[in-house]
Amino acid sequence: MARCMTHFQQIGMTPTLEERPVKIEAPKAPDGQPPIEPPVATWRQFHFSFDGPSGPLSYFVASKERTVSLEKIPAMRIDATTTKLSAENAKFTWYVEGNIYAKK
Repeated sequence: MARCMTHFQQIGMTPTLEERPVKIEAPKAPDGQPPIEPPVATWRQFHFSFDGPSGPLSYFVASKERTVSLEKIPAMRIDATTTKLSAENAKFTWYVEGNIYAKK
């Protein structure tokens, strides 16, 4: 989490970040057996989102100006990227959202 937030501070962005509950469904019990308790999650889930004028890849890789990057964080998943075209000035805005999984 610290590496992620440091990266966004370096590029001058503040993503929205919220912890979401981790739900693990219990496996189906064999017929005639008592219900099986679901396992306890050993991780926390944080949903993030941000938008900006550059393509999504530019926010995640290192550059001359940024020494911290997100490209090698193993517990980060990008779930969606979308674009919006402004009719007034013909500019794209990219919206990115995903999840970070952190050990408890």
